[in-house]
Amino acid sequence: MSNAEPNGKATTGSDTPERASWGRPLEFILACLGYAVGLGNVWRFPYLCYRNGGGAFLIPFFLMLLFIGLPLFYLELYIGQYTGIGPLQAFSAISPFFTGLGYCTLVVISIISVYYMIIVAWTLFYTIVSISETLIGVPGVQSAGKVVYFTALFPYVMLTALLIRGVTLEGAIDGVIFYLSPNWSTLLDARVWGDAASQIFYSFGVACGSLVTLASYNKFNNNCHFDAVFVSFTNFLTSVYAGFAIFSVLGFQAQLMGVSVNDVATEGPGLAFVAYPEALLQMPVYRLWSILFFLMLFILGLGNYKFPLFADLLGWAVGLSTLILFPVGLGWALYHGYRGKQLFTPTDAWQPANKALIAPRSDSIVTTDSVHQGPYDNVGYIM
Repeated sequence: MSNAEPNGKATTGSDTPERASWGRPLEFILACLGYAVGLGNVWRFPYLCYRNGGGAFLIPFFLMLLFIGLPLFYLELYIGQYTGIGPLQAFSAISPFFTGLGYCTLVVISIISVYYMIIVAWTLFYTIVSISETLIGVPGVQSAGKVVYFTALFPYVMLTALLIRGVTLEGAIDGVIFYLSPNWSTLLDARVWGDAASQIFYSFGVACGSLVTLASYNKFNNNCHFDAVFVSFTNFLTSVYAGFAIFSVLGFQAQLMGVSVNDVATEGPGLAFVAYPEALLQMPVYRLWSILFFLMLFILGLGNYKFPLFADLLGWAVGLSTLILFPVGLGWALYHGYRGKQLFTPTDAWQPANKALIAPRSDSIVTTDSVHQGPYDNVGYIM
């Protein structure tokens, strides 16, 4: 007999646990907004806009939003909300023919993780250097429902503060004009349209399975169509908004260095991790601005990243192996096994290697003679 859950989804049997869901629809919207709006909006979009004709790039980018980004975004939200399960099972629940799509999303997010974790590590490093404190994230759907109020909205507060500070600097107008000046001839270049499409995939995070997972915790009758439209257009406007904040500061830096904005607008990570820190150092109370900026990047990185299934399994495997094997290894090292406690007992050989100047180095195989009889006092460091 089928029972109805509070979220409108059906369960089979009384022993089926009730699936967690978002506390409020706003929490889901903010979670999607925090996922879609990320590092690509801050440093990748402004550079692509500069490289591909300035304001003219907004035309292909908006068209790609309408014909690629929004439909795919809505599709993943619909599948996740309708099935109420993760991406690996959601596509196969629609039809066994689509089973491979779920595993494709796993492959995509795994490949993305290779480089995205490095970018997040950069932001964490810069944040720690700025404030000399460790920042800790809070995962989980129920706790994340409360955390997204901060992680999704704080970047907008920070971008607004940076924009206000940026436009008040000398030379800011040059950066803004450079950012928006259209070069209409670039619209005839296929690379411009390719960059617009790639930015849509990069910024919206489609085809990774994360949106399916987020939407699977929705109530069955949630208006995910409105959510998709709202998040998509907010993401687009955020990219444009971040461009003003970035290029206003780059205009200030260009005037300070006596060069054109074209000379300080570097590619990708360089825009956020090289050019921008140099500009921040020229501002009053630069340490405060640096802390806030890199904290914003770190939060944007955490909002974008969703761990794939294998990462959860690997984490459990490592944790269990540590709990089980550590006592066994410790007992072996102290009481049993080869050499036993000798491995952890300090001896005269536990010293740094110091090369004696009275004898040339020997390349012969080291014997078990006393370590103080040769030109080195620690045989463990002989190459």
